[in-house]
Amino acid sequence: GRAYARRRTHFSTTPVAADIYRRSDLRLGDVYAGPAIVEQSDTTLVVSPGHRFALDDGGNIIVTRDPQPDGRRL
Repeated sequence: GRAYARRRTHFSTTPVAADIYRRSDLRLGDVYAGPAIVEQSDTTLVVSPGHRFALDDGGNIIVTRDPQPDGRRL
């Protein structure tokens, strides 16, 4: 899935652009880089810079530290 928008966000004192994803658009096997926001009807997940996220086989979103924090998409 691709981000459908990008928003200015604050994770510390410096504003950064975060990709915005719909939870329903995330695909198994894709890995996404923070900063990002994942929106769902009943919750919102905020992924900080330097982290990444992906779906596991059960459809859960797993967030981990990004070993390549300069990349937007792995």
